[in-house]
Amino acid sequence: MHTKPMSDSEGEFSEWKNAKYTNCQICNSTDVSYEEWDSSCGGYIDYKYRCNTCAHTWWVDGPDA
Repeated sequence: MHTKPMSDSEGEFSEWKNAKYTNCQICNSTDVSYEEWDSSCGGYIDYKYRCNTCAHTWWVDGPDA
């Protein structure tokens, strides 16, 4: 679990990938992408999702949360 809120700049993002089997929480579109965020300390991997239809974004904590 994160001990404090972390800034995007405290880690590295992967390339955007297609998020199969994921629907947008707002418009229910299946045109969703995600990128992995790996913290610079190596302790966390989280996932940032983006709906390519309505531009809604949301985060999902990785298994280390």
